[in-house]
Amino acid sequence: MLLEKWLLKDLKSILLTCKDRASISKIHAVVTVSGLFSNGTSAAQLISSYARTGDIDFARKLFENLPKRGIHSWNAMLVSYSRGNEPREVINLYEKMSLERVKPDSSTFTVAIKACTSLLDLVTGDEIWKNAMECGYGDDVFVGSSILNLYSKCGKMDEAMSVFERMSKRDVVSWSTMITGFVKSGRVREAVDMYRRMQREGLEGDGVVMLALIQACASIEDTKMGYSLHGYMIRRGL
Repeated sequence: MLLEKWLLKDLKSILLTCKDRASISKIHAVVTVSGLFSNGTSAAQLISSYARTGDIDFARKLFENLPKRGIHSWNAMLVSYSRGNEPREVINLYEKMSLERVKPDSSTFTVAIKACTSLLDLVTGDEIWKNAMECGYGDDVFVGSSILNLYSKCGKMDEAMSVFERMSKRDVVSWSTMITGFVKSGRVREAVDMYRRMQREGLEGDGVVMLALIQACASIEDTKMGYSLHGYMIRRGL
């Protein structure tokens, strides 16, 4: 009983110390013998660990052989494919998840939309976003930032703006995505206006945003703001 409690509490940190499949397999065996493998979180951590060491095929095999797959296991497999730069596998697994009627969460939608962005798959991304809103994640900052990025990368800035204006919480990523998206779409004045709004909210951009804004200022010949941004970057060491 004490061993089970200890394993359940520290399993993640223990697995993070494992550098190869052999080490993970030993922990896997202990988890199985102790009966903790039926715990959804434990199974998810093992899936993530096998994938982290480069054995994503075995991670998928483990996932498929689970007697019961909860949301943690699904997300672990989705994130593993995402980190392995396999966006098509992310989408395929998300669709399988939908067919099995597993209820997604914020992480599910965020990773799935990110995969659509990598593929510039606006149609599938829109479908996932619609599902996210139906499931109550339309106001989630992580899901919202993901769909903003998709729309931005696809040049759909009006759609991005519509989502952005409805967000009750906006982080620096949300603002940055909008600003860089407007610059890349050639809508530089809107990018500058968005930055000024961001400042009024008490937020500041990173180096990527600053460079995009300097390009915008050059396009509209706003040298005063350009010099101001350049000075800000120097002071911040960006």
